[in-house]
Amino acid sequence: MIKVIVGGDYFVSNNSVNTEIFDKSVIDLFQSADFKIVNLECPITDLDKESRILKSGPHLKSSDKVTAVNLKKIGVNVVTLANNHIKDYGEKGVMDTLSFCKQNNLNTVGAGENIEDASKILYLKKDDLKIAVINISENEWSSADANSAGAYPLDIIDNSKLIDKAKKNANKVIVIIHGGIEHYNLPTPRMVKQYRFYVDCGASIIIGHHTHCIGGNEIYKGVPIIYSLGNFVFTKKSNEKGWYTGLLLKMEITKSAIKWNLHPTNQNKITGTVELLKNEKKEFILNNVIELSSKISNKVVLENEWKKFLSNKKREYLSSYVFTNAIPSKYIRALLSRLGVYNLVMTKRHLAFLINLIRCESHQEASIDILLNEISKK
Repeated sequence: MIKVIVGGDYFVSNNSVNTEIFDKSVIDLFQSADFKIVNLECPITDLDKESRILKSGPHLKSSDKVTAVNLKKIGVNVVTLANNHIKDYGEKGVMDTLSFCKQNNLNTVGAGENIEDASKILYLKKDDLKIAVINISENEWSSADANSAGAYPLDIIDNSKLIDKAKKNANKVIVIIHGGIEHYNLPTPRMVKQYRFYVDCGASIIIGHHTHCIGGNEIYKGVPIIYSLGNFVFTKKSNEKGWYTGLLLKMEITKSAIKWNLHPTNQNKITGTVELLKNEKKEFILNNVIELSSKISNKVVLENEWKKFLSNKKREYLSSYVFTNAIPSKYIRALLSRLGVYNLVMTKRHLAFLINLIRCESHQEASIDILLNEISKK
């Protein structure tokens, strides 16, 4: 038997007010496992702001000293690196992180000096049992390619081939995916379809994170899919509901089965300390997970929840396609919005044109490459 613990997103900033991040309850749980896995959600580098890549969203990084001391306290020996922040400080930041992990005896999966390196399967062994770990990230700003360092990207063809390869060489295949919509507790319809396909390809369990909130789970063809563990520890402050609640997944793996259970955690908003929840607080979170899981199991309910989300986010998404959004001054943008420029631009014909650019595979591919080429010129 191999005992494995998997935690969600891990980021401890250099200016964290507390060096004692983990409560004894968390330390004890991690000590009960053979392999302890967390998602290292930032590069470990001393690069300055000049090295930041062009992207939307925040840039994260931490120092080797801060990261090493805390990971060692809970005995982490595996880190997943396929996430949307691993390349925040460019290729050098990725390579610095890999060097840090090697120096601190941390097994890595999900990132490398190129896509071939990033796609390498991590094999964990104990006695006569062999487990394969695959780590995948949705394509935001971190993806590796043939000639540059980064994360192993979500690509249904390449991913399915890798899962099939892992299945042939290991007793069990753990697939860990960094994806989903931030602060949305449910998977998108596309995620459900794709994650289930990965089970069809040979995944023994699928584990998700990235949304910064806990999600539900389902059993598909006897295989568990845990859609989001939420944050494990994230010292960046937030007012988002669910930011400070996480799930630790503990597995007992044999050749014939994977037994698993979830342990809810809470991160103190002031000190950053993470502890296991107990009694009523624990039951409250687990009941929340059950409720979310029931929505996933009902296709109609899940689609209705997705429609509610789309309704709430409609203006935010559509405004991104209006030229006025590119104007630096928020006051001018607000003025143009009040003047009704948005409605003049977003005609039915223009919306149809946008749909075709995004939905049609060939136009989507061309659009992405053209935009990347234009960015490189500026």
